[in-house]
Amino acid sequence: MFIMGLAVATVLFNVVGQDQADLLKKQVQRFEVVFNMASDFAILNQQQLGLYVDQEKNSYSYLILDEEQKWQNFAVDKVFASHTVPETFGFELELNDLPWETDGSLFDEEVFDEQLSVSEDGVEI
Repeated sequence: MFIMGLAVATVLFNVVGQDQADLLKKQVQRFEVVFNMASDFAILNQQQLGLYVDQEKNSYSYLILDEEQKWQNFAVDKVFASHTVPETFGFELELNDLPWETDGSLFDEEVFDEQLSVSEDGVEI
């Protein structure tokens, strides 16, 4: 009975492990496809899109910058609606194989004393 129990536990462990790997692969593929679709939409329509990650809800959604320069939910299609990722997975942002760092940002209060203004005429600080 003990040997049969070990065999069943091993099979169950392998099945559960494989399911998690497949689920992760599907989540990554979904993210990649939808991200590329959003990028194509932004380029074709000359719009600025953003990605919002809610770590508390373990979800992400797409945003669009409106005419008043405020971010709004991007809901042209259900594909771009907020998507919740299973709890076993999380998010980590890396740029060019480097982790995202907020220290030393040009927009830190210690770097600029005044507001940064960007317009078609130029940049004013």
